[in-house]
Amino acid sequence: MGLERTLSMSNPFSYDARRDIETLWLNNMLTSILMEDWSAAAARLAATEREKELACWIAGHDYTVHGMGLCGFDLSELPWSHDSFEPDRDFFLKTIAAARERFLHDERLTDFLDRLSTMVQSFALAHAAPADKLDWPKPASFELCPMHAIYKHAYGCLRCNAIDDGNNSRDIQKSLTQPRRIKTTPWKPPESS
Repeated sequence: MGLERTLSMSNPFSYDARRDIETLWLNNMLTSILMEDWSAAAARLAATEREKELACWIAGHDYTVHGMGLCGFDLSELPWSHDSFEPDRDFFLKTIAAARERFLHDERLTDFLDRLSTMVQSFALAHAAPADKLDWPKPASFELCPMHAIYKHAYGCLRCNAIDDGNNSRDIQKSLTQPRRIKTTPWKPPESS
């Protein structure tokens, strides 16, 4: 998929049960960068088995598994638990705040994360999808990638998968912020025979 198409497709982040809360949209490149850093923040902060599970859920939003434009989610799809709703929400809010610290240079991502945090703060447990309706393959164990310090999801490490796929979001981000040095040759008219 070309870089132009990668940048133009978007991922929705919504709270469909609340029509008064606007759906957030983030292009593929920024979603990929966000999910990598949000996953790293979640891994750093996860202290309990439940928090490790939630960190795996975040890391599971891997475009190499789901495809471009399919990594967004509705808040009802988070693996909320009636037994630990408040601590779970607090954990998500802490991870969003930690990821935000990495993006202070990027107003698009800080604004997105501020708005996502507001959505999570306003989420009501009554809107959570039943556990049997959640469609995410929970990993058998909670294992950190030794290279990237991100919890692996059921299909591996989010960063390793991106590098193996040849679409390392860090390389894409760097290419967009670096001046392009294109070698050109002056045009010459074709020679007449």
